[in-house]
Amino acid sequence: MTIFFTSNINKFKEYLDKNKPNDEHWNDVSHAASSLHFENTEQSKINKFFIYLVIKFIYDHPEEWDKYAAKNAEWIGKQLLDTLDGSIDKGENYILYLVFRFMYEYYLTCGYEIDNLYIALINYYLSDQFEIPNSIEREFNYAIKAMPLSILRGIFSPALNKKLSTVDELANKTNTSLKKIEDFDSTWDEKLLAREIKINTLDEKLKKYEQGFNFVGLFDGFSNLKKSKVTELEDASQNAKNWKTITIFIPILSFLTLIFVSYFPTQSKIEIIHLMIPLTTLLVLSLYFYRIAFSLQKSIKSQLLQIDLRMTLCQFIQSYADYSADLKSKNDHTLQKFEEIIFSGLVSEDANLPTTLDGVEQIGKLIQSIKK
Repeated sequence: MTIFFTSNINKFKEYLDKNKPNDEHWNDVSHAASSLHFENTEQSKINKFFIYLVIKFIYDHPEEWDKYAAKNAEWIGKQLLDTLDGSIDKGENYILYLVFRFMYEYYLTCGYEIDNLYIALINYYLSDQFEIPNSIEREFNYAIKAMPLSILRGIFSPALNKKLSTVDELANKTNTSLKKIEDFDSTWDEKLLAREIKINTLDEKLKKYEQGFNFVGLFDGFSNLKKSKVTELEDASQNAKNWKTITIFIPILSFLTLIFVSYFPTQSKIEIIHLMIPLTTLLVLSLYFYRIAFSLQKSIKSQLLQIDLRMTLCQFIQSYADYSADLKSKNDHTLQKFEEIIFSGLVSEDANLPTTLDGVEQIGKLIQSIKK
């Protein structure tokens, strides 16, 4: 950053000491600037006031002017110093032109609101109220119209070039990244396809396992049912054996009784018949209950056979769900028999089991025939 104003602060002080306006002059222009009405104020007074005010501003804050008026300090800084100390004598209007350029640049680049008095004077020189002297008309028009663009271009061009170089670097990095992404994308497609195949394979296996577990659950259900039926069969078989033993024992007992009675010839036939009636009754009852127990045993064996059939079918029908859906789309009756077996109830086959009343009727008929 240039230090033009800071290094030449004494020259600005010398000018201020030599050209200090009187109080009346100062008050007139200050009042006109504050009211924004310069019609009744001489332009030469306004010019002197403006020049003195800007130089005083430079003297009071040289560091800020080094920062915010650097372009004009580079372009016309020496001309300003030579004009202020009298080395170049081009008149008061030329000093006005130089000072306005510095003030205008400061106003455009400082980035904050300066005192309203400065703003009022700048607007005055930019308005039609100010009559540009012929001696500085071309220079002043440049300061108003072209200089701001030159300042802005000088400010933003280096930054823009730096930004553009940064953009080029980013573009190169982006191209490199895109190339890496393309290379990764080509390999990624292959990896993704391999993973997809692997996932599909696992999915098929899981479906098979799921179907297998479903049939395993069905098999376990039949297995538990079979255990309970086996227990029932054991009880029924034991009952059948007991009644069979009793049924066999009663005729033997009757035969022994007849042999024993034959040793007593005094016994009449009626008495023998009365003795045989209870034994015969016991024999009929034992045969009846043996028949019930045997029929129950036979029924449970039939149910166990049906359960074994269902368990056997569950062991080899692992893909029943998919296979059934596929076949049913072609023929609705293909697996009908299988479903009827698996999901039908157990048949006990007890249609021919004798009832209790049947036994009572048979005993009644036997007693009636004896009485006759």
